[in-house]
Amino acid sequence: MSLSCVFDIETAPLDESTVLARVGQFDEMSYIAAKHPGEFNPDTVKVGNLKDADKIAAKVEEAKAAHAASVKEFNANIPWAASEYAAAAMDKAALSAITGRVIAIGLADGKGEYLHFLEDFAGKAYITDDAREMGLIANFWDIYESTHTEGGHLVGVNITKFDLPFLCQRSMLLGVKIPDSVLERGRYWSATFVDLCQLWMCGNPNGYVSFDVLCKAFDLPGKEVIEVGDEIIEGKNFHKFSRSDDPAKREAARRYLLGDITQPRELAKRMGIF
Repeated sequence: MSLSCVFDIETAPLDESTVLARVGQFDEMSYIAAKHPGEFNPDTVKVGNLKDADKIAAKVEEAKAAHAASVKEFNANIPWAASEYAAAAMDKAALSAITGRVIAIGLADGKGEYLHFLEDFAGKAYITDDAREMGLIANFWDIYESTHTEGGHLVGVNITKFDLPFLCQRSMLLGVKIPDSVLERGRYWSATFVDLCQLWMCGNPNGYVSFDVLCKAFDLPGKEVIEVGDEIIEGKNFHKFSRSDDPAKREAARRYLLGDITQPRELAKRMGIF
C-alpha cells in the first residue's frame, strides 16, 4: 500500500437477543400504562341535548361498545408493539458499538482499492463472528501502525465522529489491543488520521459540512445512491446486502463500499492530502 490511504468501515447489528439485552426488552407494563384506553366511564359520554332517558342510555351503550372494541384491539396489538420495538432497536443497532459490530473495512490508496470483509477471516482461529471481527480490526490496527511509523495518513469522512470511536469501542469490548498512539490521553486522535470534513472546518469546533456539499464545492459528484429493488443501501442496512445469499446484492454492497473509499480519495486529492 502507498504511504497514505482513505478508509471506511461498515457495520452490522449483533444478534437480536444481545441487542435487546443491552438496550432493554420491551416493557409491556409501561406500554399498557401509557397506551391503554383505560376503564370505561359513562360520565364522559357526550349526549348533547338529548333528554330522553332511553336515547341517552342507548348513546352510552354505543360508547361502551366502542370502548370495549378499542380495548380488544389494544390487547391484540400488544405483540405487534413488542415486535415493532424490537424492529426499531435492530434498525439502529448497527450504528452503535454496543449493539453492532464491524463487518467490512475498505481502503484506497494511490495504487488501488482493498476491501476486507468479516468473511475473509474464516480459518480455524476465526470460528465465530466475534473472532472474525477481532481479526478484521486487528488487521486495521496493523495497517495503522505501519502508516503511523512511516509518517503517512489514514484519511476519511467524519471518521473522528463514527469510524474511529466505533473501532476503538469494539476493540475494548472484544479485547483487541489498540495501539497506544491512536488516542492520546484518551481524548486526542493521532495526527496520522485526517478527517476531511474536520479539516475543511479549519479548527472551528462548531462548524459542520456534509460530504456531498463538500464534494460539490470541489466539482465532484459526491456519494453515489445505490438502489437495489425498492431499497437504497446505506450504513445501517449495508449488512443486509453484504451478507445476502443473492450475489447481485453482495455485489451492490461491494460497489457501495468502493464508493465510500474512492470518492473521498478524489476529494482528498483536491484538498492536497494525496
